[in-house]
Amino acid sequence: MNNELLIKEIILERNPKAKFLEKEFDKALIGSTANDKEYVAVYDSEECINILVKKFNIEEIEAIDHLSHITKISWLKKNRPILFSDFRKIKDIKITKVNEKILISNFD
Repeated sequence: MNNELLIKEIILERNPKAKFLEKEFDKALIGSTANDKEYVAVYDSEECINILVKKFNIEEIEAIDHLSHITKISWLKKNRPILFSDFRKIKDIKITKVNEKILISNFD
């Protein structure tokens, strides 16, 4: 059994009603977390973007837009998956607090 199937099995054992993104995003599935007292699937958003870039041969900004559309569709669904962004992966990150909002800049 591959890791993605094992992760799905564990999540479904914890919450049989858990929802997942399309199968094409299985490689981006990294685990689960408790959301609204239920365990839900967690995906690496950067990996989801990479999957879309490769699949559709599009620019990263287009992939981000497409992923945003996918998440908006699932936003109101109970047991929906969560996208996780690991800011530690961003090179030369600069975080600035402006008017009580956190702005993150990437200066690659």
